[in-house]
Amino acid sequence: MGIVAGVTAIIGFLAPGLIAKRPASQINLPNKEYWLAPERRAATMEFVAAQMRWFSCAVLFVILFGGYAAIEANLHEVVTFDSQAMLVVVLGFLAFVLVWVFRFVRHFSRVGAEDDNR
Repeated sequence: MGIVAGVTAIIGFLAPGLIAKRPASQINLPNKEYWLAPERRAATMEFVAAQMRWFSCAVLFVILFGGYAAIEANLHEVVTFDSQAMLVVVLGFLAFVLVWVFRFVRHFSRVGAEDDNR
């Protein structure tokens, strides 16, 4: 469980740096030419990094909560996994993912000076 959580954290927090070093031809974004222009590239990569950190934190929460619930269930003589709590966490994660994807796509779908600060 620790290895999975560690790998998830490493991917979420180190991958943005690797993506930032890639040439624009290897990065897939809506309106890529606009967002990866030299004057916007640093801000774009910081936005991507921040979004990946949030996503990584959400995934880590689900992993850690599931692990905690499994350990807690096995500490008692009668093993009872709190599936309702896990369902709430998974549904919350799915809601987070939907909002996260919507915001990410919306951010990169807009072009123009007024959208640089969003």
